[in-house]
Amino acid sequence: MSCFRFSLSGCRKVTGSTLLESVLPSLSSYQLDSMLKSPQKTIDTLTESVYQIMKTELIMKGGGIQNKTIRLGGRFGSYYSKGGVYDLISKHGIYQNLKIIRGFLNVQETGDVEIKFVDNMKKTQILVAQGVAGETVEVPINLFFEEVEITINKAGRNNTGVHGLLIEYQDYCDIDKYICENKDLFMMPMAYKLGSLIITEGQFSGELNQRIMQDEAYQELKREWEAQYELLMRNLSLVDSGCLNCCNKPSYTVSFA
Repeated sequence: MSCFRFSLSGCRKVTGSTLLESVLPSLSSYQLDSMLKSPQKTIDTLTESVYQIMKTELIMKGGGIQNKTIRLGGRFGSYYSKGGVYDLISKHGIYQNLKIIRGFLNVQETGDVEIKFVDNMKKTQILVAQGVAGETVEVPINLFFEEVEITINKAGRNNTGVHGLLIEYQDYCDIDKYICENKDLFMMPMAYKLGSLIITEGQFSGELNQRIMQDEAYQELKREWEAQYELLMRNLSLVDSGCLNCCNKPSYTVSFA
């Protein structure tokens, strides 16, 4: 669910939403009631579609954002020991995150191993993984951080040592966070595209009320809104937003005690 919400006027206004008539005065609540069986439900569904369309266009305008998967630690060897530390910091962009995808655990003897994650707010998360002697075990993680320190420690008497933990991560641009924290930039293109899709929905469903507006008038309005959407989107980009740059390789240090 995106952070955008549009609704109709009067008592049906949804808390925290933008009145559709206030941004698209050419389309009234009366018209929406006439052309759609469930106006608010349709508006909500189409708003999500518009958000994804706009988000995709922003990504493509930036040349495409490819999240590169990086594996740290090389391979297991004598330089791995229990108590190893990964200290990862993403320094590029203001909407950046690191996605820790998975780990690869290697132990001397079968037993549980604690993988501890401490973020920049000192919040701690502990993941317990089952190590198998002589085997490298893949451990799903899927956690997001701006900064994180990752340590491994043996847990229980049956585990006498940890050979090491390889970490696989992606640098991740939080485009949703950027858009939602800058809603004013995207409200009007969202509204114009939404109006166009509402008219399209009404035409395909056969519910356009010809007594209110003739088909030619709807088509003209739809073309106008599509043109306005495209015009506004030309001036919107992720390049200077602080989000695109976060896909640069984050700085990090790797050390083992």
